[in-house]
Amino acid sequence: PATAPVAAPPVSTPAIAPPHLAPVVAPVPAPALASAPVVVPAATAAPAVVPAANPADDLEATRMAVAPPAQRAALYPDAPVIAVLTWDDGTRMAVYGRTLYGRNPAGEAGAVAIAVRDETLSLSKTHFEIGGDPAAAWIVDRHSTNGTILVRDGARIPLVAGVRTHLRAGDRLEFGDRAVTVGAA
Repeated sequence: PATAPVAAPPVSTPAIAPPHLAPVVAPVPAPALASAPVVVPAATAAPAVVPAANPADDLEATRMAVAPPAQRAALYPDAPVIAVLTWDDGTRMAVYGRTLYGRNPAGEAGAVAIAVRDETLSLSKTHFEIGGDPAAAWIVDRHSTNGTILVRDGARIPLVAGVRTHLRAGDRLEFGDRAVTVGAA
């Protein structure tokens, strides 16, 4: 008798990150029965039927999902990295050009807008902007309600709204209930 495919339980896949991030690896659960095929959901395509793999071979149980490069390709097709940001949740993001960050930043010509997760609503709609070139990155607080704090060499420095402040590798930015560490390009 033929065995019908067994559907795998739903997989909690992280949301596709902004296009500045490296590919996201989403693990897929191992098949329940070694003899039955398993339906493995893909991150960007329709589910595919995959034959059962050797449980010891975890390479067969992993799918790659690549974030769409639309914003980078449209605004900064060949731009070098200005800075690398490491968020308080461990997410890393490269900055290629003028980028606006906030709860729901309004788009502006020549800038990429990145929405930052903020369950406590402690960020302004457009909270801050980072830009520069490979030699030097800068930040501007965009007149946010709660302000932006630069932590450098142990000193906490409130940014003056509307004024560019140069960033260095190792700087920490605190805004609302979120924080990010600046890394070298």
